Parts: sequence; C-alpha cells; structure tokens
Amino acid sequence: MLKDVAALIGRIGVGVVFIAHGWQKVTEWGLDGTATAFAGMGVPLPTLSAWFATIVELAGGALPRSRSVSTAGR
Repeated sequence: MLKDVAALIGRIGVGVVFIAHGWQKVTEWGLDGTATAFAGMGVPLPTLSAWFATIVELAGGALPRSRSVSTAGR
C-alpha cells in the first residue's frame, strides 16, 4: 500500500512538471519563441520539434496521473 501511494505521489509530481513545461511553451514563450530557442540550441527542425515537445509534455503529463487512477484498485 505504501509503495502504491509513493508511486501515485511520484507520478502526480512528474505529471505536474511535464504539464507546467508544456503550458509554458504555449502561454509564455509561444511556439514561435520555443522554436527560436530550439534553433539557437541547434535542435533539428526547430518548429516541428517545438510542436512535438509541447504536445508530448502536455499529453505525457496527463498520462502518468490517469494511469495511477486506473491501477489504484489493483
């Protein structure tokens, strides 16, 4: 039981961090600003990479929490 609670807390924490980073790319920097930053870092295909990173962070941040809820009864 303690391991399950610890896993839930960890998944929620990681999910929050991922969602915060994805949300920051959308609201504070904008996807154009993120693409510009990626280009400055030498990331290939910076615009596509900015979209991909944003979507993965937002969706990936939600997944660990939904998995925790769906397996909590096992």
